[in-house]
Amino acid sequence: IFPYKPDAVDIDLDFPQEASMNTLVSLINPPLARGLTGELKGNMRAKGKLPNPQLSGKVEFSNIKLPEFGVEKLEGHIRGEPETINGKQATACKLVVYDTEINHILLRNLSADLFYTPGPSFDKPGKVHLKNGHATVASGTVQINGWTDLHEKKHYLKTKMSDVSARKLSQRLLGNPSEVTGDLDSELEIHSQGLAKEDLIKNLQGKGRVRIRNGVVGRFGTLQTRLTQYNLLTQGVFGFNLNNLLQSVWPVRTGEFDELTNDFSIKSGEFTINDLRYTGDDMRLWGAG
Repeated sequence: IFPYKPDAVDIDLDFPQEASMNTLVSLINPPLARGLTGELKGNMRAKGKLPNPQLSGKVEFSNIKLPEFGVEKLEGHIRGEPETINGKQATACKLVVYDTEINHILLRNLSADLFYTPGPSFDKPGKVHLKNGHATVASGTVQINGWTDLHEKKHYLKTKMSDVSARKLSQRLLGNPSEVTGDLDSELEIHSQGLAKEDLIKNLQGKGRVRIRNGVVGRFGTLQTRLTQYNLLTQGVFGFNLNNLLQSVWPVRTGEFDELTNDFSIKSGEFTINDLRYTGDDMRLWGAG
């Protein structure tokens, strides 16, 4: 007797009242539900041929928090939409996040396409893809793409930030808006495997680049002052002049730069600076480590 394998489904999930996100996730993956809070409400229907039934309906989620992964706020909805990929019907939906705060970084108006591609066999789940993700962050924009392999528990994420205010990021991340200022662009590409936070960090691999233009690094102001004072002591009596003395004590000297770049890599959860360059009218630095 062969086990019955349906070739189509018609499933209707209805949440007329707010349901606990923790309770629902605990039924699927208990470790992932650790510390998870929040509610969801709405209706979602999956109907069509397997392995790619179409989704319809809308589910709203609110007050989502997942402290273990730095998610402090998440509100939005998922809306099922008909989608065709490579000429075939796809299981797809639109993800819309009104506001979310992840590791103190506030993202607004996040929108992305989600779709599922089946695995190699009926008993092995496939991949969930995130495409065309975009949001606003610190007066700039961020593009997001990635996927999660449900069977292999592998993950991929690629982000690109443009015209972001380094000052606003500095305020959110460091608590001081004067720590770094300027126009920031960045690229980040990472891979990992696992579900628990410890495994994700241990298996984290990737690379990235940060570039800030026309800004100030507050800490370099002190460094520049010390270097200028050092030059006063070493260049001798004949090289001394009033202009150099004023430069050494003038408070405007606060680390202005034309460009600051940082190329880095991540291997087995360890962060390495491959190339760090600071270019300004008064000082040029580069290094690695």
